[in-house]
Amino acid sequence: AGADVNKARQAEDPESNKVWTNVGPLHLAAALGNLDIVNLLASAGADTIGPAVIKNTVTGEIIEGRPFDFAVGYSHHLTAYTLWSASKRDKQAAHEFPTELSAYRAPIETRRQTEKDIIETLITNVLS
Repeated sequence: AGADVNKARQAEDPESNKVWTNVGPLHLAAALGNLDIVNLLASAGADTIGPAVIKNTVTGEIIEGRPFDFAVGYSHHLTAYTLWSASKRDKQAAHEFPTELSAYRAPIETRRQTEKDIIETLITNVLS
């Protein structure tokens, strides 16, 4: 049996006085902007919309967020776009481009098209 890609944990960060609850591997990969790991976890069935909770132990402030929210919050725009694309949300809502990423839409779409072109070129050259 493989690893549980949705296994949630609790983590404490004494330096920032924060306790993370219900945080899964995808939340961490999104917060770090690790696009390769985000793609791997999403393709393995990781929950792209499950919320994690961050509590500041000094102020008591509580923040709830999906992996997408963490990627946006740490300015990992391509990672956020990938999470939005892979989201298992209502497909009707998922068709609208996230307002949080609107300023980055052109470079994100350009990079995605470049990646697609490279893959098509590699496949064409290998199969011919």
